[in-house]
Amino acid sequence: NFARKTGLVPATLEDLKSVARKTPDARVLVWAIGPQKESLLLSLDSAGTLKGALIPVGYESIRAEVDKWRTEIEEEEKIEYVTARQLYEKLIVPVEKLSPLGPEVKRLIVLGDGPLLELPFAALVMPNGKRLIQRFALSTGFSLGALMPDTTPKAKATLPIFTVADPGGSLTGWFEGFAPLPFSRAEGIAINDLFSGGKLLVGEQATGKAIRADMGRAQILHFSTHGALSDEDGLLSGLLIAPSPGDVEDLPLLMADEISQMPL
Repeated sequence: NFARKTGLVPATLEDLKSVARKTPDARVLVWAIGPQKESLLLSLDSAGTLKGALIPVGYESIRAEVDKWRTEIEEEEKIEYVTARQLYEKLIVPVEKLSPLGPEVKRLIVLGDGPLLELPFAALVMPNGKRLIQRFALSTGFSLGALMPDTTPKAKATLPIFTVADPGGSLTGWFEGFAPLPFSRAEGIAINDLFSGGKLLVGEQATGKAIRADMGRAQILHFSTHGALSDEDGLLSGLLIAPSPGDVEDLPLLMADEISQMPL
C-alpha cells in the first residue's frame, strides 16, 4: 500500500537495521495496527536484534482512545493524565517485556501506524509519573522509508536557487488573513541576487504551474510566503501561491502532501 500510494519503495528490514546500527543509543519501535483486536509490535535494538509480539490493541479501540486523549489535552482536562498512563501501559509496557529499555537506551525512534500517527508519544505517562519525553529523546515518522535516504531519481539541478516571493500579494482583499508581504518580496529579490543564474517568481508570477516547472531543478529553494496549517492532517497544510489566471474561488496552496512526493 505504501508503494502504491506514494510511488516510493518502502524500506526493507536490512534498511531498518542499518538505521538502528547508526544510532547505538536508540531503540526502533514499530506498530502495525490490525483491523480487529490485535496489532503487531516490533522492537529493534542497535545490535540489529529484532523482536516482535502481538499486542491486544485493535484499530477501533485505539482510535477511540487516541481521540479521547487528544480531546482531553485540547480541553485541558486533568483526566488526560490518566488516559496517558493507560496508553503507556498498552503501547510501551509490551516493549519492555520484549526487551527492557535500560539506561543505555536514550532515544526512541517511533514509527506509528493508523491512529498512532496522531498520538503525541512524548506526553505518555510512565509508572513514575513522568512524561516519556522526560526519559527519552524521541524521533517519529510515518513509515520505515521516512528514515532512509531518498534514492528517488532526481532531475539534474540546473538552477543554483529558486525563489518565490510574496505570491499572495495579488490576493489582497480576496482571502482574510493573507496580507501582502512587501518585505518578504524585497528579501526574496535580495537573496536571489546573491546567486548567478537563479530564478525568481514574484507576486502573480508564482502560480502553481510556474512553480512546479522549476522547483525540482534547483539546488536551493527559498519561499517567502504565507503558510496555511491544517490541525487535522499535516499533509493538508500548504504554502500560499498565486492563483492561476481567472481562478479566485479557492485558496491557492502548494500542499505539503504534494511537496513530500516531489523528487527534490
